[in-house]
Amino acid sequence: MGFSISGSDFSSVSRGALQGANMQKEADKAEKFSDELNKAIGKDKSEDKTTSEKTDKEKEKANQEAIDQKNKELKEASIKFEAFFLNQVMKGMRDTVERSDLFGDSFEMDIYEDMLDEALTEKAAETGGVGLADMIYEEHKFEYEG
Repeated sequence: MGFSISGSDFSSVSRGALQGANMQKEADKAEKFSDELNKAIGKDKSEDKTTSEKTDKEKEKANQEAIDQKNKELKEASIKFEAFFLNQVMKGMRDTVERSDLFGDSFEMDIYEDMLDEALTEKAAETGGVGLADMIYEEHKFEYEG
């Protein structure tokens, strides 16, 4: 129980003061523990700014790597689309030409021609083709705005 002076009860005041003092002790302990932990892992308070700068640089580097990966995927998709487009053009051209009886007209020959057209158009697209892949890529590429 608290003490009283001229009829006033200071028990609640003394409890509040003790609680405040205990909270301050706990805060001091937590700060001391934090400092010890930072020393143990090699981080000093003076290094906070450089660590923050490093973190920003690491974030920037990670962002750039993610964008580079997206651009690589976009380039591959652009090339595949150009190959598909060129393949459709080749099929359209083949349909306009009369078939010769020299090699016969068979299902196997149709499959062979389709495979040949696909291989030719993929190679053409990979080596620059008609420039469609480059135009698609340039239009849709991701850029890092740091």
